[in-house]
Parts: sequence; structure tokens; C-alpha cells
Amino acid sequence: MVVAEARALEAVQAVVQAVVLVENVMMMTIEKKEIEVLVQVLAELVVMVVDGVDGTIYGLMMLGILLVMFMLAPSRRRKSRRDETAYKSKEYRPSQNELENQVKQFIPEFDRIQFLNEGYKIYCDIQEAWMNFKLEDVKDVLTDELYSMYESQLATLEVKGEQNIMKDFVLKKSFLKGVQNQNNTITITTGYVIEFYDYIANRNTGEVVRGTADRKIRVTYEMKFRQSLDENNKVEKCPNCGAPIRINAAGVCDFCRAKIVTENTKWVLTEKQSLGQNFVNQ
Repeated sequence: MVVAEARALEAVQAVVQAVVLVENVMMMTIEKKEIEVLVQVLAELVVMVVDGVDGTIYGLMMLGILLVMFMLAPSRRRKSRRDETAYKSKEYRPSQNELENQVKQFIPEFDRIQFLNEGYKIYCDIQEAWMNFKLEDVKDVLTDELYSMYESQLATLEVKGEQNIMKDFVLKKSFLKGVQNQNNTITITTGYVIEFYDYIANRNTGEVVRGTADRKIRVTYEMKFRQSLDENNKVEKCPNCGAPIRINAAGVCDFCRAKIVTENTKWVLTEKQSLGQNFVNQ
């Protein structure tokens, strides 16, 4: 009788230890050493089932409890991951009006719609300059890093006798994503969804080398534009005709076409990243 009670007590102690370890498995915090201990505890319980009449009852009970806990562990982990994902999805994201007001703290006359339309125009002008090997026309709205990268890529196409045809642009969506002011320079992160034809053709024959000429693609971009907030360096009027300065991807006055050489008068594209693309259903 004493032996049976001792065996039963050992079973209870073993299962308590096993329950703690299994709970760690559920929470995905168990370590390799704990797994080895868990295997050893389960082995002892199996021995109790096989060895001893009274121990069999306790052993079966404990094994049953552990089996149920193991069966529940995957669903517990999946729920934990779902809860984490749901939490992330609920993270605060400022509205378009809030982002616009953030910019207005530094540029009171800022207009979100006008800015996004002008950003889209800069994008189209850069693509056209790229396609026609006239990158110098948009040098004033590109950072030195972007300009050098595009120039190198164009040189490769030219050596191959190829041309990147990009045409029939359609803006589907545009929005602000973030605002940052650092070192008296404001950077606005934007999102654009644009549809267009995009393929590589032989410059001499026009034959399509890569891509497809009969299906548009839809590309989701993240683009960043920056502008200096240093009032001492800003030019508000064209030095040639006196007309108000507005964004122009070619870096010239919209009225007299005079060249305006200062990046402080316009937004400069600092980064363009494709977040995904797919064919447009026609």
C-alpha cells in the first residue's frame, strides 16, 4: 500500500513538471534542454502505466492530460500569431488630412492634391526622359545618387542597342504616407498606383526583346520627395521673367523656359521603390 501511494505521488509530481513544460511548448518559449526533460518525464509515466497496479490509474490519467494539452498546443500558437497580427493591423496610421497638416507646419501654403499631382508629373517626365535617353533634362529633380544610377543603367541599354518603352501612363491612386523634417529639409513619402506599358525593344527595329507590348502593367510605388526649408536659398520668382516658380521636372520656368539651377525651388525625387506589380485585366 505504501509503495502504491509512493508511486502515485511520483506520478503527480511528474505530471506537474510535464504540464509546466508543455505550457512552455504552447507559448513557444521552451528550450532544447527542457524538451529533453519532457521526454524523460513522459518515459517515466509510461513505465508507471506498465509497472504497478495503482500506478497504472495515475499514469493513464497523467498521460491523458498531457495528450490533450499537446493537441491544443498548435491551435494556441496559431491564435497567438493571429492576435499579434491583429494588433499590428490596428497600429495607428495618420489620415491624409493629418499628414497634410504636418507638412503645413513647415510649408503653410502646402496643398496635398496639388503636391501629389505635381509628384506624378515629375514621375512621368523622368520616365519619358529615361525612355528617350535624355536624362539630363530631369537632372534638377533627381538626387545625385539616383541620377548616377539611372545614367549607368541607360548606358547599358545603349550599348545593347535597346530602349525601354514606357507609355500611356494612367494614375489610379496617390496618397501621402509619411512626413519627416530633418536638418531643415522636409521629406514626404508618397504612394502611387500607376498603369502603363513597359517593355524593352530593339532601338533599330522596334522588335520587342523583353516584356510585352500589348498588356499594361499596374505598379504600386513608394516615392520620396524632399525640399529644403532654408528660406535664404529659396527662389520664389524666375530670375529671367519674374513669373512665380512652380515645379517643373525639366528645371525650367513654365513661362519663359529659362533654366533655373537650384534644387531648393522644387521637390527632388530621392527614392523610388516598386512595391509590387501585376498585369492589368483587359
